[in-house]
Amino acid sequence: MKTSSPLQHNALAHSTTGTASVFSSPLARTALLACSATLLMLLAAPVAAAAPAASTASVRTKVRPNSHTAAKTAALGTTHNNAQASAPVVLAAHPVLHGLAQELVRGSRIEIMRVTPADLPASRHPAYLTGRGLEALQSAASQAHAVLTMRSIWPDDQLYPLARRSNIRIVEIDAANPIEGDLPGLTLNQTQGHAIQTQPWLASTNLARMATLIVDALARLHPASAKTLEHNLQKTSQQLQQLEINTSQALASAPNLSVVVLSPRLQTLAQALDLEILPWTAPADPTQAAPALQALLQREKVALVLHHTTPDAAQLQAIQNSGAQLLIVREFSANPITELQQAVQNAVKILNPAAEK
Repeated sequence: MKTSSPLQHNALAHSTTGTASVFSSPLARTALLACSATLLMLLAAPVAAAAPAASTASVRTKVRPNSHTAAKTAALGTTHNNAQASAPVVLAAHPVLHGLAQELVRGSRIEIMRVTPADLPASRHPAYLTGRGLEALQSAASQAHAVLTMRSIWPDDQLYPLARRSNIRIVEIDAANPIEGDLPGLTLNQTQGHAIQTQPWLASTNLARMATLIVDALARLHPASAKTLEHNLQKTSQQLQQLEINTSQALASAPNLSVVVLSPRLQTLAQALDLEILPWTAPADPTQAAPALQALLQREKVALVLHHTTPDAAQLQAIQNSGAQLLIVREFSANPITELQQAVQNAVKILNPAAEK
């Protein structure tokens, strides 16, 4: 084992003593503390600067979607938040859908935007939306949240496919049949061609179902308006239910419920009123139509004739000569609820005038 010499020991002791004596000086201690503080500040600065970067990296890692489900959830959340933040815009083309939706959203923040001229028949909507109305539709669709359609009974309804080209996030609300299948759709009559040709909304029960489907979808699209929508739906349902009750009571005592329907689109109305529909087929020879119609009306003592437009002069004269009364029910254009009420009340006046006194 190596040992130090006395000389080395004395030197070491002297060195230690000298160092202790230096740090025991007040001035030296002050200088040492100042240097230590400065050194600590220099060492801490890079750590503090690096901390936000590490925190940001950690947050980014947490929110980064790692699967298709996560990405879908994030997209749905963004769409929902955007719809909640701003008043939803809903596009409509068919006059019945536009008018009904306007009544249902009354008092809410939801905006129903019509994308076709008010006086344009629904049969001409496809040509308009793919032609001179396409640019305006694309502009409206880019800011819209949903579209109202009846594609399940009207394949020519191209509003949603055209709108989706400008906005992949836009939602379709089919007012004839729910996409989810959790609510009842419309009751339709057997007919050749598209079911929309029978105008199913001419039955109060169908119009009420359409209102229910629209409100159900809009309430989920904009929960903040749910209470207002439900209130309007209840009011609409009560109006239609009361109309059905009053009509049933008035027609129960009617002496004659026979009707000839000259326009197939009004079959729904006649069936909803539970009238006695007499079959009518126009002769192949147009010149024989009026005499054949008058003969049928007189033979069966028909009380009511339904048409969606004014017949030609010969048929109009035949109806007048027979003693039957003509009721023209035109295509609804503004408010289908009040227009249906008016059409039904006019039919009741003809079939049972005493009920209106």
